[in-house]
Amino acid sequence: MNRAKRSPGSRRAPRPWVIFALASLASTALQACVRKPEVKLHHAAVRGATMYGLGMDVFLIINNTNSYDVQVRNVRATVTLARQYAVPLQFSPNTVLPSGRSVVLAVPMMVPWAVVPGLVAASAGSPTVPYTVRGNADVTALGFVDRDEYPVDEAGTIPRQAFVDAARSVMPLRF
Repeated sequence: MNRAKRSPGSRRAPRPWVIFALASLASTALQACVRKPEVKLHHAAVRGATMYGLGMDVFLIINNTNSYDVQVRNVRATVTLARQYAVPLQFSPNTVLPSGRSVVLAVPMMVPWAVVPGLVAASAGSPTVPYTVRGNADVTALGFVDRDEYPVDEAGTIPRQAFVDAARSVMPLRF
């Protein structure tokens, strides 16, 4: 085998397989970067009355902009009704979100009976009850170790009459 000696300043062109391997590695690394899923409030609704209080669902739209599936493990937030009644919300849906798709997630919560009369009184004169949802959605990228909490900070309104009707089904209150 006759190899010519190279001068110290000269370089050999990289082999095609090296270029392909580096390009594949870079492509995989770029896809592995977890992009923040978009979490938005869709709406909230009063489900009905139980012995513990008024059942409510907060509907979140979660858009997975990644090229791989992610899992929503937990949603922890505080729902503030009528700007003064803070109600904790904690839910573990363990829902898988397919890549490039949006999912509407119903997050259940309970408004305690002790809060209902004040809530209805505070919203007197208004057809709606304003609310805000502030907290985090714990999301894990499937197939990767990345796990992060993404903030939720959204506001909306619920018809006041939904609270009144649900409360009247259990309590003989006059609002």
